[in-house]
Amino acid sequence: MEQILTAKLKSRVKNLAWYQIAGGALGIVMFIYALTQTGVIEGITLLLIATGIFLYGFSIYCGRLLTRGEIRNGLYMSKINQVLQIVQFAVGGYAYLYVSGASAVFKIDLSSGTDLGFEVGPSNLNLTIHKQEELVVLGINILAIYLTYYIIRMEEEIAERELLIKTPVEDPKIDAISATNTPDPL
Repeated sequence: MEQILTAKLKSRVKNLAWYQIAGGALGIVMFIYALTQTGVIEGITLLLIATGIFLYGFSIYCGRLLTRGEIRNGLYMSKINQVLQIVQFAVGGYAYLYVSGASAVFKIDLSSGTDLGFEVGPSNLNLTIHKQEELVVLGINILAIYLTYYIIRMEEEIAERELLIKTPVEDPKIDAISATNTPDPL
């Protein structure tokens, strides 16, 4: 795989790797800090905490795959990690918001009218089940959409380069030379 990657592509993979690792690490630190501010942790809250730790750990894992040179698997997993960050919502007492790294989110809040907004922020997690608030909010993380596209383009570029390396180049000059040096059977 190393010979397939150009210097520019190697740099892009490395940047993505460290973005994933830093985002996951920041998320875990912020998550642990939030937990220290929480009172009693029991029941479903424990499951939500485990989910949060898993998501941020997954982000770090994606970055580690890339730094270890497991590019194809690392890009695939990184794409999954970014897709998990695209949609954010809060409806009927349930909420889902996951950001590992940074976000740039267009939001529509229908809780009390129609409010449109745009927010930029760092790693964040909000998993809510059966909260008594009547929020109706939908957010789309355009940074996660961009990074998903960015990863897909890297995968395509790698596939194109692999195909070029595997496909023999047909040079008309070489074909002409070999044709003139071939004895005529008649």
